Amino acid sequence: MKEYRLGVIGFGHMSTAIIKGALNAGVIKADEILIYDPSAPRIQEAQRMGLQAAETAAETAEACRYVLLAVRPQNMQEVMDTLAGIPIHAVLSIVTGWSIAAMKQYLNTSSLMRIMPNTPMQVSKGAAFMAAMPGTSPKTEEFTHALLSPLGILQNVEEELINKSVTVHGSTPAYFYYLVNVLIKDAVRQGFDEETARDFITETMIGSGELLKAARTKPVQKFIDEVCSPGGTTIEAVGILRDRGLDAIVEEANGRCIARALELGKH
Repeated sequence: MKEYRLGVIGFGHMSTAIIKGALNAGVIKADEILIYDPSAPRIQEAQRMGLQAAETAAETAEACRYVLLAVRPQNMQEVMDTLAGIPIHAVLSIVTGWSIAAMKQYLNTSSLMRIMPNTPMQVSKGAAFMAAMPGTSPKTEEFTHALLSPLGILQNVEEELINKSVTVHGSTPAYFYYLVNVLIKDAVRQGFDEETARDFITETMIGSGELLKAARTKPVQKFIDEVCSPGGTTIEAVGILRDRGLDAIVEEANGRCIARALELGKH
């Protein structure tokens, strides 16, 4: 039997959000988790949460039943080299780009889940796509669902869609933030104070999302049409976005995003 139920290699924002959500939901207890991160401040944060800290990634893998890989893609090769050959019951990876096949070259495990979460999981409003390596045990899939379900919606997909999913939910929070930032700056230019502009634009974004969520079968275009009264103000603004080619800009941006994810996965 392993000493800990879950080991976390890389304690950044995303893995911290996952652990906090799982602890709050009672899915796992603090004394069942072992953390490794080379950053002293991150280890201190883990210890403030009541988690134990390991000296190395290898120690974490050896002591834990499930191992969550949450390092930056650029640091993944070093971690793979460190873990190579260590028997691990099951691995969950949220590392962008690294395919199941690439990880399996190094990892001695029969259960491997590849997960693409997003940052709104920090407030339990997120989403994650998941793909399982063939042969992964049902218990590993059950544990993964239990760990993540308190943080948002989950969907199992074929692995070929994992890299592409960055344009559905992984990277898109930054798109929304970028648009909000542009709107805030323009509101300030018009004379509104920044705090008021941010509050109103943020609340409008949240409310619009809730409307979309409440009427899932209603075409999105109908929502647009309801705000764009003929001869009104909004239709003029949306016309500019359409005429300036926002659709094409987003398509190009998504293409670049997916290409980078694929590039990170070439090992």
